[in-house]
Amino acid sequence: MEKQDIESGDVYKELCEKFEQGKSKRNAEVLRSFLNDDRIIDFRGQHAEYLHLRSLRAEAFTLFGHYLKASREYQLAVPYASQARKWKFLLQQGSMLLWHLFTTPSAEASDVFLKCEKTLDKAMENIPAGKDKIFQQITVAGLNAFLKGLNQQTSEGVSLLKKMNFLPVPIPQYNDKNELVILFRYFFMGMAVAIEAKDRQLLLQMLKVISIDDQTLYGEKNLFRLLWETMNQAFDMRPEFAEGFNQLFNQRNHLSPAYPNLRYFLDNVGAGMHTALDLFFSEFK
Repeated sequence: MEKQDIESGDVYKELCEKFEQGKSKRNAEVLRSFLNDDRIIDFRGQHAEYLHLRSLRAEAFTLFGHYLKASREYQLAVPYASQARKWKFLLQQGSMLLWHLFTTPSAEASDVFLKCEKTLDKAMENIPAGKDKIFQQITVAGLNAFLKGLNQQTSEGVSLLKKMNFLPVPIPQYNDKNELVILFRYFFMGMAVAIEAKDRQLLLQMLKVISIDDQTLYGEKNLFRLLWETMNQAFDMRPEFAEGFNQLFNQRNHLSPAYPNLRYFLDNVGAGMHTALDLFFSEFK
């Protein structure tokens, strides 16, 4: 191994460790030092390392709530990604733009919305053939549908989701924590659109994807209890599903006026008002 390669490996390790130290200890100064280190450009010829460092930088920016800067990191990564991975970086870029919309002044929102929409459309176009294509399409469609809801276009979001083929995740993939991580991470975004629209059939179709117990899914339960049992199973089995739900839950104060029904659902979940939610979900058609 040449000296240059050894030095490059040392720098890569140093940068990764600096990020992990800042994240684990919640040390803003260390994270800023990591973000201010411009040696990442030296890794453009080493695609795997470059892509990983860009992802770490994006995550660091999200820890500061700088979603627009995080989206830029993913955007810079896209040209270096293989065809099989390009859609993932486009999806991540789009998701960061979506989160940025929650706090974007209305004067700027239309430009961010259009950029986010175009980015998610590109993500859908770049999904490669393979056994997971259907689940990857569901993931992108869910984010795109949620985006439409933010733009007061909930019915268009519902129509987009209804074009998807909602197949159950195979149990072996459900049990493998390394499989379909992105699907579970973002799946509640699509469910949120179904909840906002009070669309019973769409919500049931979506629950079918993440249900591991047909008895629960098709049992004689009211809709909220069925939803909550299925979600709790997913929380237990796939922590990234819980992370995705919690991220939206923590942003619920920004959901009005686009998502009043979703806001009502999340507020009552937080307050433990399950009886009120029984009544709320009985209104779904």
